[in-house]
Amino acid sequence: MSKQLLLTGHATKRMQQRAIDALLVNVLLEFGVEEHDGRGGVRRYLDKRTQRLLEKAMKAFLVEANGRIVTVGWRTK
Repeated sequence: MSKQLLLTGHATKRMQQRAIDALLVNVLLEFGVEEHDGRGGVRRYLDKRTQRLLEKAMKAFLVEANGRIVTVGWRTK
């Protein structure tokens, strides 16, 4: 389950300026590598391994019908 943090006004403004949406923020919270910044904060980012895993996950698909998932697989085209 993903952590949920409250956004400050500053963070909300930077998200808008930098075109970073809430989905990406949630991905960083869920899968990001933690790095302490030495001033009490924790920086989160996607390392190369996690980036590769997410790239692979983006090639997945599912088929749904009548409110149920019928099958899942990998796109090949």
